Amino acid sequence: MQIVKSSALIKAIVLALLLAAFPQRMSAQLGISGSFQNSAYKDKDSGSESRFSGLQADLTYNIPFSRIVGLNLGAGYELLLRKEDSKIVSERAADCRSREQLIRVPIQLTINIPVSGSFGFLLYGGAAGVFAINGLNILTVKYEDGTTGMATYNYYSGVEGRKGMTDTQYAQAMAALDKSPLTRRYDIQAEGGLGIRINSMLMVRAGYTFGLLNRYSDTSKGFMRRNRINAGITLLF
Repeated sequence: MQIVKSSALIKAIVLALLLAAFPQRMSAQLGISGSFQNSAYKDKDSGSESRFSGLQADLTYNIPFSRIVGLNLGAGYELLLRKEDSKIVSERAADCRSREQLIRVPIQLTINIPVSGSFGFLLYGGAAGVFAINGLNILTVKYEDGTTGMATYNYYSGVEGRKGMTDTQYAQAMAALDKSPLTRRYDIQAEGGLGIRINSMLMVRAGYTFGLLNRYSDTSKGFMRRNRINAGITLLF
């Protein structure tokens, strides 16, 4: 009987210490996150990859169920860039880049692991819905007369565009510009990661996201998913 009472007492003391170590405030918290990311579109069959790097900004809202478990909701914006191989247009080297802008809406379960005072760790996992605003292949040519022309191809909509080019120059540029297979604008992603809570207002986070849907609009092209790694900081209010 004494052993049972001692065991129960030890458990109660450990639980009390854990709760005391974590901030007593249990109100919902707003957060602003900024992070760098490396994103890759990977073709499952060929293994080929198109890697983008860029920035991400998120507004988050954490709802605590207890001092340990919470739910994180948010909305974010991603800007991704990729430098493509140079092209030859009208016997001149042309710069070629790809650019994407996306919005994302994550929902995550969070597990707080207190260490001392406001310092502790955060584990999170969940899913995110992603929608692409646009995705462009952009070809820029500097001509002998000093003018600059630009041709674009939107690989979400298939729409072509131009600026500062004659009809002949535009036809030459579009012949050189990469026209990737059309890609779906939307995706559902599974994600998880780790955060280190420095104090009550600052957190460092890193995570991995795994795309679940085929990004090819024409599924006969195969299966391509988007994965990404991100790391950054979060300010809490």
